[in-house]
Amino acid sequence: MATFDMDWPVPIIDPRLCDGCGKCVEACPAKALGVKDGKAVVLAPQDCGYFGLCEEVCPVHAVSRLFLVVSPK
Repeated sequence: MATFDMDWPVPIIDPRLCDGCGKCVEACPAKALGVKDGKAVVLAPQDCGYFGLCEEVCPVHAVSRLFLVVSPK
């Protein structure tokens, strides 16, 4: 599990589950993800908007977020 010394969260990608399909990379509107050595990784954590699309499209559930950001109504 990768961690980053940052003030905002990024998705966690489990390399044991990731099959490198790239669907999360395609879904990321911030272009923060990429595939390296056949696995998805957060290449630009500073660009991650924590949108959650990467988690939604992962067919093998390798992407997770530690918490959900909820906006007040």
